[in-house]
Amino acid sequence: MPRYLVTSALPYANGPIHFGHVIGAYLPADVYVRYRRMRGDDTLFVCGTDEHGVAITINAEATGVGYREFVDRWHRVIGDTLAAFGIQFDTPFSGTNRCRHHERISQRFFKNLHENGYLLQKTERQWYCEKDAMFLADRYLEGTCPFCGAENARGDECKKCGQWIDALALKNPHCKLCGTTPVVRETAHWYLDLPKLHADGVGEWFEGKNPRREHVEWKPNVRSFVGNMLADLHPRPITRDLRWGVPLPTPFTEEGKVLYVWFDAPIGYCSITQEVLEERARRKGETIEDNAWLDWWAPKNPSDVRLIHFIGKDNIGFHTIVFPSMSFGQGDRFGHPVVMPWAVPAMEFYNLQGRKFSTSDGWTIDPIEFLKRYPNVDAARFTLLSTSPETADSEFTFEDFQRVNNRDLADNLGNLLSRALRFAKDKLDGVVDRRDPTEAERALYAEVTPQIHAWAQALEKFEIRNACSALVAIGRATNRYFDACAPWSAIKSDRVAAERCIDWTTRCLGIIGILAEPFLPNAARAIRESVGIGGIDLRQAVDELLARSQVTAAEIGFRVGEVPILFQKIDDKTIAAEVAALRERAAASAKTTTKNMTENVPAAASQPAAPTPAAAPTPAAPAAAAGKPEITIDDFAKVELRVGTVVVAERVPKADKLLRLEVDLGTEKRQVLSGIALKYAPEQLVGKRVVVVCNLAPRTMRGLESRGMILAADDGSGPVIVSPTADVSPGATVK
Repeated sequence: MPRYLVTSALPYANGPIHFGHVIGAYLPADVYVRYRRMRGDDTLFVCGTDEHGVAITINAEATGVGYREFVDRWHRVIGDTLAAFGIQFDTPFSGTNRCRHHERISQRFFKNLHENGYLLQKTERQWYCEKDAMFLADRYLEGTCPFCGAENARGDECKKCGQWIDALALKNPHCKLCGTTPVVRETAHWYLDLPKLHADGVGEWFEGKNPRREHVEWKPNVRSFVGNMLADLHPRPITRDLRWGVPLPTPFTEEGKVLYVWFDAPIGYCSITQEVLEERARRKGETIEDNAWLDWWAPKNPSDVRLIHFIGKDNIGFHTIVFPSMSFGQGDRFGHPVVMPWAVPAMEFYNLQGRKFSTSDGWTIDPIEFLKRYPNVDAARFTLLSTSPETADSEFTFEDFQRVNNRDLADNLGNLLSRALRFAKDKLDGVVDRRDPTEAERALYAEVTPQIHAWAQALEKFEIRNACSALVAIGRATNRYFDACAPWSAIKSDRVAAERCIDWTTRCLGIIGILAEPFLPNAARAIRESVGIGGIDLRQAVDELLARSQVTAAEIGFRVGEVPILFQKIDDKTIAAEVAALRERAAASAKTTTKNMTENVPAAASQPAAPTPAAAPTPAAPAAAAGKPEITIDDFAKVELRVGTVVVAERVPKADKLLRLEVDLGTEKRQVLSGIALKYAPEQLVGKRVVVVCNLAPRTMRGLESRGMILAADDGSGPVIVSPTADVSPGATVK
């Protein structure tokens, strides 16, 4: 039986994290680990902060604090944020500077790669500050952009024109620390020979041709990204001239030279594993050896451990090419081969209210402050999970948060629990007895059973949104059953029928209380306690559900205790205020930025800018998109646009891009097919207001008739549905 080694990308200890980070690498991993442990699997979940690199040194120096003090501050902030979301790493939540094993294991990786012939040494020319006696890494260097002539371009990119810059091409360079002009000197650096590693077997592993190193099928976004990387592999530098980082091992030690942060950071998974195992041993009153981490990272049988990296889109290359190459290059020097990733369920980008998250622009949400305003963390977790960017960019909106909280959680789960238990308290003397099923209950279980299996299958394949949908679907099926039974009416003439309805409703609530554990740990616990299965063994319960769709521990009746309120509804005014506050913060940030730019313009800026050198031409501006022919108001008047509410959304079989929508237009319901399946999951759309082209001629696609079109905007990153920001009734005309 395989063991599961789960990692989340090490968050950079250089600032706070936002919702995009939480859903990108940490919350999905927490859900998966909780699921694996419910299935009885031996699972290790390691993470910590990435604490080296030039961005940290620059910002620490700018704030006047020491490097360790700087990373300690952000380590605490990041750890507290993740803990607030209920994300439970195996302790400790460590870091690459604070972990006492990290330097030793990182240096060992370097030496093994060198001994196996996978490192190269090259001499380079770099800017050197004679006053500060240091080579200037990109962010320590400023000057004039060779492309657009902008002042204050960095040594790696120009913020004005966006061009990547070769530091040696920077005009009028100066040291950011002291302002003096640097000189060019030669320095030697070590490189990881990625082409050689690829040729020696990493490429075969990625393509699934190496049976010793298995992996699941790559997600499409991962495969396409890595395919582009493999087509253009080059040796990659793994050392840097800095004063902060992991020093090179003996005999390669050189003053002022450290391992590049991208090289030592993923090795943090290994060093933190050692700390986790030591903490486990300490709790048992035991001690372990310094190489205990190898039991997980270099086991005798490589397929004994399944290594899973939960990461965001920007980390795909490191976790599918670079770190696997580093691991492959260890050979057998740790006694056995280092495990390779079994799965890398990378997320795409997660945006906020139609725009990218940007702390500097004020377009962000402070997670801790958010949870102070909305302390039910389960609602935040479920919103992020059900809108996660699994296969395409997605976004958090306050309207979606309200929809998920009110409809999927408060109405679908919380209200169902309250209605069933309060009825039992008021009408059944507070006792829920077990009753044999009739055809109605058998039909209910026939509807619920496929969703139980869909829940498990989705989590096995890292399809967390689908797993959320399965849970919601069980709640909806149970609500329909409860309403159809109408126990408030049945009890007037048939008490047994009313008792049977409450019995089977609470049985299904028990199923929800079990399956909700990975997503809604607090609500799941409250549900289980409320329906009499608070002490149930979750592993046994899941096994029984998947085998028979029943929970045998719940076969005895129970007495209703305190009826919990699982979720409080959020009103429209609260959501409108949140959106307004977000826009106000962004506007204030823009004013501050403009003011600072005006106040900090150097005196020389009033003089004409020097012409751009001929050797570095200014890139041509992109051509304007060709517009469509001009129309008259009479032409536009022919289009009938109406507001509708999506009441049903589902995927179209054998069509990757199509969703089938049923839209309530007030006086009628329309079936509309829309090519938005790569951007939206069906569950994101139910309840959403949309704008429909109503007088479009019907069209048949995949054997289904589409009567209308949903309006969407697309800037090249995928369609975004156009939706009214105010509460407009279905059928309202768009003018």
